[in-house]
Amino acid sequence: MIDFNFPVEAGSRWFEINNKPLVLGGDHTWNNVVSMGGQLAPLGSGNFERLWTYEASKVNTNFGAPWDTDKILDAGPIPWSQKRNKFNLEEVNTDYLNRLESRVRAALKQGKVVAVNFFEGSLVSKSWEWHSFNPKNNIQKAGPKYSNLVHTKGPWNKYQLMYVKAVIQRLEKYNNVVYEVGNEPQGRTASIEWSKMIIDKVNSWTKKPIGASHISRIPYTWMLSSGADWISPSTSPYNRPNFRGPVVFDTDHSSPLRTNVSGLKAAINNDMIPWVMDSYNNYVLKGPNLSADKDVITGLIR
Repeated sequence: MIDFNFPVEAGSRWFEINNKPLVLGGDHTWNNVVSMGGQLAPLGSGNFERLWTYEASKVNTNFGAPWDTDKILDAGPIPWSQKRNKFNLEEVNTDYLNRLESRVRAALKQGKVVAVNFFEGSLVSKSWEWHSFNPKNNIQKAGPKYSNLVHTKGPWNKYQLMYVKAVIQRLEKYNNVVYEVGNEPQGRTASIEWSKMIIDKVNSWTKKPIGASHISRIPYTWMLSSGADWISPSTSPYNRPNFRGPVVFDTDHSSPLRTNVSGLKAAINNDMIPWVMDSYNNYVLKGPNLSADKDVITGLIR
């Protein structure tokens, strides 16, 4: 069990507590903070977990991918308050903050480090009809014309930053927390400067580590000079990026909802921290039995 009397920090190669390296690994899924179709996934195996966010009131799981369940599911609570089918981007949803904090507390009791994800990009195009930053869906009529620009620079950023700051203020007292800008923003190169802006703001509001993750169809090299304390790129598990801090190998970016035992072992051998993307009960996502992959994780942290 990790001793959380001290906060998690990002060392030169590993996450650390009180200057002692942590051996971390774990698994995660979409609905482990925001319920989807009334389903809230349990915390996963291991001792390190991404806590996902979601920014729309419904999720469309029809992606034309092997892990689809081809459903449209209600999602909530999400970060912004909603009344009469309109979001109020000037009001961070207390129910969301309460849910997020409850998940952090549950992880703390189980001895887990959590990476709190601020934004979610991979689902944005399929959920645009219900998305909080679709201008037709919010009181402020704020947001871009196209879904792939949500996580780029624009006038709507002030509302995104208001939410980020509210999360940081709520979770500042928890020593098991690190942060992550977002999962797979879709703005390509335009999402790089947006990500750097989020990183700079987070660094001004907290000393907790902030991570940068894969931007869709963009090489990871931008992360190396992003100001991030840790990174989760889409890269080969056999080649650790030359980065000054922790590197997380996440199968969500390399082999989503597929077994990848050899890749996980290679990542560990190359000083990367392993994360497995799982389907849990095959309700929101579907996938194979990943017990062998989870065995690699639990074997690592014993």
